[in-house]
Amino acid sequence: GGGDGGGGHDPLAQTFISAGQNGVFITSIDLYFQTAGTRPVILQIVNTVEGHPSHKIITQKILDVKDLNVSDDASVPTRFYFDSPVYLTDDIEYAFLIKVDEPGCRVFFSEVGQTNLTDNRIVSSNPLKGTLFLSQNGQTWTPHQYRDVKFTLNRAEFDTTATGNPIFVNNALPKRTLNSNPFQCATGTNKVRVTHLNHGFKDNDFVTFSGVLDGFYGANSTTQGIQADALNGQHQVTETTIDTYIITLDNADITGTNSVLGNDFFGGETVKATYQLAGDLVQPSVSQLKFPQTSTVYRYTGMSSGYSKQGVVTVQENDNYYPSLRHLIASEENAVVKLTGGRANNIISGTSAKLEVIMTSTNSFLSPVIDTERVSLCMTSNRITNYTRNNVNVTEIDDRALTASTGISFSGNTISATASGTIRDEFKTLDIGKEITISGSSNNNTTFTITDVTTDGSSIDVTPATTTETASASITVTQHENYFDGIAPEGTSNAANYLTKRFTLANPATALRIMFEANRPEPSVIDIYYKISSEGDVRDFDDIPYVKGTLEVSDNPDENRDLFREREYTISGLSAFSNCAIKMEFRSTSTTEVPRVRNLRVLALAL
Repeated sequence: GGGDGGGGHDPLAQTFISAGQNGVFITSIDLYFQTAGTRPVILQIVNTVEGHPSHKIITQKILDVKDLNVSDDASVPTRFYFDSPVYLTDDIEYAFLIKVDEPGCRVFFSEVGQTNLTDNRIVSSNPLKGTLFLSQNGQTWTPHQYRDVKFTLNRAEFDTTATGNPIFVNNALPKRTLNSNPFQCATGTNKVRVTHLNHGFKDNDFVTFSGVLDGFYGANSTTQGIQADALNGQHQVTETTIDTYIITLDNADITGTNSVLGNDFFGGETVKATYQLAGDLVQPSVSQLKFPQTSTVYRYTGMSSGYSKQGVVTVQENDNYYPSLRHLIASEENAVVKLTGGRANNIISGTSAKLEVIMTSTNSFLSPVIDTERVSLCMTSNRITNYTRNNVNVTEIDDRALTASTGISFSGNTISATASGTIRDEFKTLDIGKEITISGSSNNNTTFTITDVTTDGSSIDVTPATTTETASASITVTQHENYFDGIAPEGTSNAANYLTKRFTLANPATALRIMFEANRPEPSVIDIYYKISSEGDVRDFDDIPYVKGTLEVSDNPDENRDLFREREYTISGLSAFSNCAIKMEFRSTSTTEVPRVRNLRVLALAL
């Protein structure tokens, strides 16, 4: 103490230097008031610039006048508790500001040469390395070198024998709105396909819908002949792909006067559904403060996509963890019911992931700090598949049978419509890259991939080669609409594709050399396709099918995730071409083992 003045309605500031090895956490400041006035007092901790208080507020506390203690001899403190401990770096100058919007509030300060009120001694020197500042506007500060506010800075004392152990688990996943008209139905079946991007479900999982709107009305105010109540609610999914699945309705919901009107999409724009988050890469994202002599260890427990609890692993904050199996944040309806072992084996009932933090310190001045409002678990899923037609084509919805005809013959890689009329019109609607199945034939009742379709519908080219057969029996051609092979003019039914733009050459070429660096772990596959056209080709380049290339040497898988090796394809003996494009298709039966490619180069050569 010392003196009996200070304060007023003009702001007052006091600089100070924090002490403590590697810094300190302050919990409160004690000030000593002579008078309290009638207005609240604002206390702010701020940084300094060239020894003067700055405008950068580190923390602040406001006390009502009723919480202020006053005395005539500076003997009674008023403690300003901060909402949480505030870290101050050692040997750095800070300041606290006292702001009161009236002149009636006064704090005690010491002044060199004045008498100390507590012991009646003369104050012979400043009690600390700091300066008192006064200001009339809070912008310009005037230092008073021989004065210092009386205050006590209180720090946190941490227990170095204790361990902090916060645990974080995932929240329940809310429903999300699906794309417009996500349901697809077909006449004659109780199966409904749902388009639901990145849904995260597997066969026999559960999904719940709400918000289905009437769209195409049939009898009894139904949607596509299906009662709305039959769609809103919980369903079990089957025939799942990365972005779709099938739900099967009760026949009673779609029979009689409620029969399905036709093949179409419906549901409206307000359909919501439960979903799940899949992760092939997991990263704990944490905002934290770490100091010397302190430690934080992060332990993660996840659940596989097969609903099996995985072992505890130590992970690094803000760094990638690659599980050997895909992990899952399940919807609550699946997490509770399907987790291996039921509720007793769950991480915490109804949840899928747990992040446990172990916090320790050997310095009682310091503790690691975690911002609990900024802790998250980031999961990245690889969109990669290894589909065949049987994985994506649903017979009842996707198969389209052409009119049976006796005018179909087979020779080599060509299936011909020997007579003009309906069958040729239907041949023209077939798509390159899709598969067809022949029935009613003597020698060719099997499945082929379409490689070309003549513009007049007189024939289609297929692979593999057919067995020669003249037009005789009544033959049915069924196209499987929902599967595209890699030769298709655009993408494929597999999820991971890279297509280059069309390259137009200044001079014709007769060969292609395709080079790239890749990391290809087992069991992933990289397929390369190309397509070309000559300058006089009348076909639309976008309609030209791709041709699969062959790697020149054996492509062994890469065991080291960080190793990228050069791959090369050379396609020679081509007809002269002036345009080309490349397609890369990536496939894998494991979403955690995926190929990666860099430095793609394509050379057009005249050999």
